[in-house]
Amino acid sequence: MNDWPTILSAFLTPFIGLIAVYIAWQQRKTNRANQETNARRLKLEQYDKRFAIYDSARTFLKDALVSSSISDEMLVKYWSGINPTRFLLDDDLTKYLEEIEKKAVDLQTIQIEAQGPDGPSTKASERGELKKWFYKQISILNEKFLPYLKLER
Repeated sequence: MNDWPTILSAFLTPFIGLIAVYIAWQQRKTNRANQETNARRLKLEQYDKRFAIYDSARTFLKDALVSSSISDEMLVKYWSGINPTRFLLDDDLTKYLEEIEKKAVDLQTIQIEAQGPDGPSTKASERGELKKWFYKQISILNEKFLPYLKLER
């Protein structure tokens, strides 16, 4: 009968070890789940910010096509919308969005010059070409943003 405490104490150490291993395994599972959740949250936050940039560019292109002139307010709103691009997207897409801005300034300049005495007839073809360019950019914009906005499982 005196052997029972010795036997129980011999089993107690491995039993405590098994409990410690089980707790460590549960913590590992929890940490992995937290990492996956954090990665998904970051991806969602990036998606939201990137979509806001895309939406700003798409809205600007639409407004540039339907309005009779590009206002300074439109340019400032566009610039404000695409400003985070350099932090969230690659250099090629940043340069592309800046090119849209430059073309918009060109169109704005042509529209102002067209208001002069001999402006309307001499600037009509340039204005038409820029309007065509803006129209083409809608599908190009979609293609360029697709890798950043495509949701994959």
